[in-house]
Amino acid sequence: DVEVIRWPVHDGRRAIVAAEGRGCLLVIDAATPPPPTWSGMEDWIREPVDLAELRARRDRLRRRVCARRPVTFDDDCLLHRGAAWIALPPLESAVIRPLLAQAGRMVPRPALVSALAVPDGDPGRLLDATMQRLRRRVRPLGIAIHTIRAAGFLLEVGPPPE
Repeated sequence: DVEVIRWPVHDGRRAIVAAEGRGCLLVIDAATPPPPTWSGMEDWIREPVDLAELRARRDRLRRRVCARRPVTFDDDCLLHRGAAWIALPPLESAVIRPLLAQAGRMVPRPALVSALAVPDGDPGRLLDATMQRLRRRVRPLGIAIHTIRAAGFLLEVGPPPE
């Protein structure tokens, strides 16, 4: 996830790591100024390196990199985020698709009820029960599902829990 690189000696490696979407911790000697720009996927530390500070910066950068990992849902009903995944049963699978497609925006209740495609019973209550179970399942991936009272639901992707 995070590569430690001497800079500017290995600046070419820095570009490769950035292109791969990985984190990069730059080690800079005492006489060299830090790079004029760096991304949210980078951090730097000066020599002489304190190993405790190096570990702390690498761990913090690793958390930032993990927080940027996308959430995907595949045809096998598996919800993925990085190396972590959860299997979803059919009803929860039916509602996660529209929520992910509109992540960060409210999905109206009628759209989610129709995604359930339940011919009989109380679809509103079924939706509420399904959402309650789904919330518990997705929480370990850093995903929160918020209720927008009397309107719908909003899926929010946050940093994965540690």
